[in-house]
Amino acid sequence: MFLWILIADLAGRGVYLSLLVVGLLLGLGYGGTILYVSQRVAFPPWHDPRPGSQVLSQWRMPEAWAAFTLDPKASLGLTFEDVSFRNRYGLELRGWWIPGARLGLERAQPDRPLVGIVCVHGGGRDRRAFMRQSALFQRRGWSVLLFDCTGHGTSDARPPFPKGRWPGRAISYGTHEWSDVVDALQYARARLEEQRTTQSGEKREIRLVLIGTSQGAVSAFYAAAYQTQRYRYGYRDVPSVDALVAENPFTSPMALFEHLSTHVAAPIMSYAANRSWLRLFLRLWIVCCTWLALFRTENTALTCRMLAKNYTPKHRLARFLFRVAATLIERVSPPERLDTPPAGGFDAVAEAVRAAECPILLMHGKKDWIVPYKHSMELFETARDPKELWISPEAGHTMMYHCEPTVFETRVCTFLEKHLFANKQRPVEYS
Repeated sequence: MFLWILIADLAGRGVYLSLLVVGLLLGLGYGGTILYVSQRVAFPPWHDPRPGSQVLSQWRMPEAWAAFTLDPKASLGLTFEDVSFRNRYGLELRGWWIPGARLGLERAQPDRPLVGIVCVHGGGRDRRAFMRQSALFQRRGWSVLLFDCTGHGTSDARPPFPKGRWPGRAISYGTHEWSDVVDALQYARARLEEQRTTQSGEKREIRLVLIGTSQGAVSAFYAAAYQTQRYRYGYRDVPSVDALVAENPFTSPMALFEHLSTHVAAPIMSYAANRSWLRLFLRLWIVCCTWLALFRTENTALTCRMLAKNYTPKHRLARFLFRVAATLIERVSPPERLDTPPAGGFDAVAEAVRAAECPILLMHGKKDWIVPYKHSMELFETARDPKELWISPEAGHTMMYHCEPTVFETRVCTFLEKHLFANKQRPVEYS
């Protein structure tokens, strides 16, 4: 009798132990997938920076780049110059300067403005994102600056956390890259100043354009809004932006990460349709992936402010706690430069779009699964006039030119010519 009791007791303990082991394995799997997916969401697998190298990466090139992965001369036959300039943190940003073609317009129109196009690539990519499109601008006599943001391409990267404020991967979805865009504007302006004086001794006006895709579009919005704010407060240290073209921008990093995490969980969502407990676990998994991806960008205070704004007014406690956390983090964090606040001083992309006082062209593809086209539609509603929206039924992410090159040239170049060469009141001169 005693033997049977002992066997039953051991069997019972074995069941409990097995359940415990299974629970631990499920918990580890649940947490492990959150860590892995948040890492992949925050840092694209194609990101392959080579700071200081003479050669750009040829790893995981997008299909659209195809035969355009070398340099403007080898790929397009365009004359270019290897250039570099320092950003406000002392890091060296590298790129290509493509001078505009001489069209003989200086004699016919001696007062024709000089145009500089500053192109901003997306997260994890490099200056080649706009190399094919640069030919459209160069043959119109417009000079083009293609450059790599911090931690991308061959530009310098910040030290890994905690020595630097960015992680070594250096992708912050526009909230820090925007300051590189401002420095690129200043460099482009300086290059155009060299050819500003006409043969008669008069100075031609200078027009600067920002063109960005994905993260680059968001960075351009932050830079243009920051310039508007600086001018409003009497500062003239940032060149004015005369037009802005944004391809597939996102409304916020949080919305982007939530969408990508939901996309990963999509195969299980249909199975969980009639299982409330599984839907709850999936929803918690998506929230954890989104939040962890946000905090991985190392903009902790800004992330807390974003999360606070994400809650509705009825969630007063959550909003209050995130705002308090943001304030405390800002107080204990190492001081940032006063003229380089995260995201240009704006807590949301929509705030920056609303603040920018330049003509804006938003364009997006309906087949973009990374950033749904509704993001551009929301930002378009927020933007000031003059503004235009182009939704392509065929294009995917960053594929507007690849899918519809003729329409791209017509829409973008017509938009720029209309707003760059119109007789309009110029702001106070940059100095």
